[in-house]
Amino acid sequence: MNILYPSLQTEDAVLAVLAGQPVPDVAARTGIAPEELGDAVALYRAAGRDALAGQAARLDWYQVRIEFPDWSRCEDTAAPLARRLANAKAAGLIGAWWFVRKAPHWRLRALPGPHGPDRLRHVLAGILNALVKHRTITSWWQTVYEPEIPALGGPAVMEVAHALFHADSAHVLDHIQNTEPPMGRRELSVLLLCALFRAARQEWFEQGDVWDKVSRLRPLPVDVTTTQLAELSHGLRTLMNADPSPLLAPGGALEAVAPWLDAFETTGRALGEAATAGTLERGLRQVLAHHVIFHWNRFGLTPRTQALIAHAATRTVLNPASALSGGSR
Repeated sequence: MNILYPSLQTEDAVLAVLAGQPVPDVAARTGIAPEELGDAVALYRAAGRDALAGQAARLDWYQVRIEFPDWSRCEDTAAPLARRLANAKAAGLIGAWWFVRKAPHWRLRALPGPHGPDRLRHVLAGILNALVKHRTITSWWQTVYEPEIPALGGPAVMEVAHALFHADSAHVLDHIQNTEPPMGRRELSVLLLCALFRAARQEWFEQGDVWDKVSRLRPLPVDVTTTQLAELSHGLRTLMNADPSPLLAPGGALEAVAPWLDAFETTGRALGEAATAGTLERGLRQVLAHHVIFHWNRFGLTPRTQALIAHAATRTVLNPASALSGGSR
């Protein structure tokens, strides 16, 4: 007996329906129940869309690695790189772009603009070769981008992830150049991430679960005392519960941050809707935790700072008594 026969028969029936034949006619001819055939057609279409989305996520992005003369001063590249990338995108020469830090390199990813991938490669080569000439960077070379599709929730939300990566990267580089930023990196990061969580319709203790998932990826350094953690938790409580709307309004102290925060809220809403629709391939809070790590990487927060924020925020939500009482360890 050919055990593949039933599945091949179903596939042939599905293809017949997709070619335009009525479901009842195909069902009668093949002996497959109409309801079963309808479900198979829907599943086949969904799988095809996912496959195409996954292929697009892998093939469209052009990636280069950038090496610096001194890793500790890599952010000196921010101003010239951000300016050149912004100008190229505004001129339609490249599409969206973003970066991650993987010491000792930055990985820069970019989409082609209306003029196609050859133009993208030519423009990026010009930008990066100019930085090499001025000794801002040491070298660069093309590599293959491997998107973390399952970790970020699956093919259905990769456009959502990439849109945030682009917006966050641009704002991070702008913030790095600002000699008088409106907030410190640590505080601003918490503000942005809380906006992401709330927009994804995560209530207080669900947000605590996200922070807990992050804390498991960032172990607390052994020299951090309970008192230090409690003090940080106490400060975070106010920030995590704050309504920043008045400060984000025109003329407010955080007016410049408003578009940045809006990008995080847009992402949160999209992920929340995907979770409700059942199109996420991981739990919503797992996906949010992964976005936290990606954001901290771009923002240049040290592993120690990341661990402190994650553990203090978890304590603030899930163990508020210890966050207030402190004590030494």
